[in-house]
Amino acid sequence: MIGLDPKSLTRIVRGLAVSCLAGLAVTACATTPQASSHMPVAGVAMPPAGLIDLCRRAPEICGLAQAATPHGEPALALASADTSEADATGATLPTVSGDGAKVRRAAPDITLLEAGSVTRDEEWDDADTGAVEEAQKHTGQQPEQAQEDGAGVDAEGRLVMAPELFGLLNRVNQSVNMQIRPRDDQEIYGVGEYWTLPLTLEGTGEGDCEDYALEKRQALIAAGVPESALFLAVGYSLATGRHAVLVVSTDEGDYVLDNMTPYILPWSETPYQWTVRQMPGDLLSWRHMAALSS
Repeated sequence: MIGLDPKSLTRIVRGLAVSCLAGLAVTACATTPQASSHMPVAGVAMPPAGLIDLCRRAPEICGLAQAATPHGEPALALASADTSEADATGATLPTVSGDGAKVRRAAPDITLLEAGSVTRDEEWDDADTGAVEEAQKHTGQQPEQAQEDGAGVDAEGRLVMAPELFGLLNRVNQSVNMQIRPRDDQEIYGVGEYWTLPLTLEGTGEGDCEDYALEKRQALIAAGVPESALFLAVGYSLATGRHAVLVVSTDEGDYVLDNMTPYILPWSETPYQWTVRQMPGDLLSWRHMAALSS
């Protein structure tokens, strides 16, 4: 979905990250953010076709039970998107593979920013099941405990904003931004749109905007953040074209984790005109946001 040349995008993202991190701890780029508001929703929308395909290939990512079809492919309890529906969500449906997903990691490694300079090869040598344990160290609790006792979550399933939470969001946002090399789906997979997790599933370490968003979602869930506080959103700007991000819902409003910047911003302070968004807790439930701009 990114509309910039990959080399230019790499320079922008790394430059922003370096300027933010130089001489400072990761969480020193900001304290708690300014108060936001909650993204409004309108009528029911079709999920992006690339996301539907991801849920077929890796149902565990979407919280779906694995079930085999007569052809040996993962079954998905959702009608296939036809061409008009796919076009309406800005996605083209790639060919579905029956090989299944090859999970390499439980979650992206959010410790790289604290470990100093790490090359991508060194990262892959050490990145395996330890990713979840390291993510848990940052929160001080097991993911199951965080969801069972409702710590830091209000009655509507939104996170209670606090400096510790914002520190975790900063670490995940900046670390995933640095771990993934920006590259267009057409160049990597030979299709116009292909949603995946380049660190967790593919092992390529390359992807575009929705791939960053999905990896951040995976990392935060591994760190104990409930799915009820996370959702994907798609917007548009002249600089990026169609663009997907992860949004975190808190008691102070909704905040955007964007691969275009190391800063976490209120959704209304971003440059995007929002079009569709996911409903929290269900990757396949989407709503329109017609004519809503930041």
